[in-house]
Amino acid sequence: MSAQHSLKGNAPARRRVAVVATFAVSVALSVVAATHRFGDSAHAMGMISERGGSARHPVQLPPGRGRYTLVVTASVIPPYRGDVVVSLEGEPAPGFAVHPSEPVIDLGLRRIPHLRDGAFRGVEPGDRLAMWLAITPPPVDPVCGHPRGPGFITARHDGRSHWFCSADCRDAFLADPDRPSARWALAGAYNIVLRDLESQRPVLTIPVILGSGGGHAHEH
Repeated sequence: MSAQHSLKGNAPARRRVAVVATFAVSVALSVVAATHRFGDSAHAMGMISERGGSARHPVQLPPGRGRYTLVVTASVIPPYRGDVVVSLEGEPAPGFAVHPSEPVIDLGLRRIPHLRDGAFRGVEPGDRLAMWLAITPPPVDPVCGHPRGPGFITARHDGRSHWFCSADCRDAFLADPDRPSARWALAGAYNIVLRDLESQRPVLTIPVILGSGGGHAHEH
């Protein structure tokens, strides 16, 4: 057999190797992208349903952090289909942002509803939503822990502004600015609510407990 014929005969094999190698690299990149975490505080799982859905367990977030990153995954139970908007409900209202978890390279192995204009669009039975929720506790008086509101006064210390419900709290802080902050003891009960965009009915509710009470935490 000539060398030229041998090279031609091996061409299909080389193409198969190249295709397999490309697929393997794509899978590896997708897995890395899909499993990357932002220093997660907890993981919540639930099922989206026309009847309101259910969470596997409430989520417990420990006090003492200026930011939490909660991973939420939810499977869609038939026959629900529609657009889903995500919110965090409760008082005092914390800061809240949704970041979808999507692979860098979409291999088409699973349908991925995309987040657009604040809602996951075109959700269908059998889909699985995955997202990160960035939660920032509300600003509070560092002495008494009252959530910041109308009538609060401000004082600057070490280049930062601090807000107080009264002159007494302000003066107590300035007299001992290194005292443990009441912010770190802040507690509250919230709900992550996934709603059908058209009807606004809840399709999944996940209780979130910040700083106290029972629940489940998945620390990292």
